Amino acid sequence: MWLCVFALAFGTEGEMAPPAYTFDIAAVRTTLDRSEVPRLRIVPSVVRFSRDDVRLSFLASRHNGESSIAWLEREFDTLRPEVVVIEGVARNLGLNPEVILSRVDEVDYATVRASLSEARVAGKLAHEAGSSFVGAEPSHAETLERLVATTDYTATDLACFLVVRMIPQWTRQGEDVSPEGIDALFGRRIATVGAQLQIPPEELPDGPAIRRWYEQGDGKPLDVTSFPKIGHGTPDHALITKRVGYHVNLIRNQRIGETIAEMVNAHRRVLVVFGGSHYQYMAPALVEMLGEPFEVALPERVIYSTDRRHLSQ
Repeated sequence: MWLCVFALAFGTEGEMAPPAYTFDIAAVRTTLDRSEVPRLRIVPSVVRFSRDDVRLSFLASRHNGESSIAWLEREFDTLRPEVVVIEGVARNLGLNPEVILSRVDEVDYATVRASLSEARVAGKLAHEAGSSFVGAEPSHAETLERLVATTDYTATDLACFLVVRMIPQWTRQGEDVSPEGIDALFGRRIATVGAQLQIPPEELPDGPAIRRWYEQGDGKPLDVTSFPKIGHGTPDHALITKRVGYHVNLIRNQRIGETIAEMVNAHRRVLVVFGGSHYQYMAPALVEMLGEPFEVALPERVIYSTDRRHLSQ
């Protein structure tokens, strides 16, 4: 059973003049103090906004989970979105990006659902309903452009970061992370990243150079056998991977928010499907743009409600 909570009322803003909604990137949280956002730590959850004639639902998901897929199906059926904003796909790939469409078109729904990929399931639902779906991520090239415009980091810093952060995933996938294997993985990954960042091949760091970058920046030799997930970090962290990770995450959340604003200016029913932490980071800017949510839905739990009937339960 799912319960809907956090019911609030607010006035309309009257006639809209495009662009009616703007996303203030300065309002995006740069770090999370989880004690300040306890309501939003429960995932999956859905935060629902309504302003003027725009409805937006933000599904804060737990990745690759059955409960997130079930909620996605229910929210899609309830909202009937005109467009779904999905994670893991760059905005510059346009509406109904082929990278998702090719994996869901002419594939039966049960097979797509079994992948437990929110992006694929959302794409399939939208495609079958005649709606659109769109990625909200910055491309690597856009990330680099914003990074060098706002920090002292270089293309090499970003390229090395984008390579080493793959180590935990390679380990989970059972890739060969022996000294010879990891160098081969580095080589393939840096070639892809270099092309995306438009770095000439002769200027790309090789395996030893990537290791030196890590050792100099994080202060210890790279050990793939105990390499942790990098996470989001802080701008003044002692480790370069954490510092670059902080800026990459901030740029990412800013781009996601800009895409959401673009969609609500063009459509009246919008569904956003992203991991739970992204909502936590973007919440202040979303509230500034759309007003307080009128409802927050959580699984089998009431955290807040203006309906006094819940008080006796």
